[in-house]
Parts: sequence; structure tokens; C-alpha cells
Amino acid sequence: MKPTFTFVIFLAIALCRHSCHGQSLFFTDLNTSTWVSSAGINDLPLKTSEDIPLSKLILSKDSLTKNVSIWTFRDSTLTIQKYHASQKTETLIGIYKFESFPEKGLLKVTLSNGQPLLYKVGILSSGHYALLINERKKKHTR
Repeated sequence: MKPTFTFVIFLAIALCRHSCHGQSLFFTDLNTSTWVSSAGINDLPLKTSEDIPLSKLILSKDSLTKNVSIWTFRDSTLTIQKYHASQKTETLIGIYKFESFPEKGLLKVTLSNGQPLLYKVGILSSGHYALLINERKKKHTR
């Protein structure tokens, strides 16, 4: 029984270290990264969505074949645009201020009306996929 317990502890530590690495990549590259989401996003879904899945945009956006929202993080400003793949055009959804709290794994997005939204960042170890988990919605659903 003791070797099994030791193995479980070792595995838990390894998984934590591996997932924390991906999370640190998300925050390290945040001010220079662009992400896409298949979720239709505007102020209302930002407020009401429980989870927002994001994928890091690695290739040119012209290579996208589906309509997505494009999230561009630059200098504490988050710009979200709707990308229309068939026309290769973008429509502005919104411009928001954001703050990151890497030590807590949190991202705060402030809407145009000043309302702050707090998200826990869940990330895969590669750092290419993230899930923004709305902390307010999570607390209300418990």
C-alpha cells in the first residue's frame, strides 16, 4: 500500500508542475498573444458565460475556415473581434481593459460600463488551449 501512495503523490506533483507550466506560459505571453474562440462573444455572453474556451492563434487568421471571435491582448487592452471566415473580414465586438494575476491564475476583464469580470484560467500543459472560467458564475452555481 505504501508504494501505491508514494506513486500517487509523485504523480500528483508531476501533474501539478506540468499544468502550472502551461498556465505560466499563458500569462507570460499574454500581452503578445492572440487567441480564438468559437463562442459568440459580446458584452452579454462575457457576463453570462460560465466557461469561454480559447485556442492560441498560431497560423494566419486567413487560414481559418469557421467564424470565430479573435481575442487580442496588448498592453492591458483586450480587443475582441468577430472574424467572418468566408469574407475574411472582422467586426469589432469590444475593447476592454484587462489585468492578469499569474500567481493566482486569474484574469480580470473590465467591461465598457466599468463592471469587472473575473476568470480563473484553466490551461492545458502545451499553453495553446485555455478555458476562462467565470468565477462569479461558478460561485452562484455551487
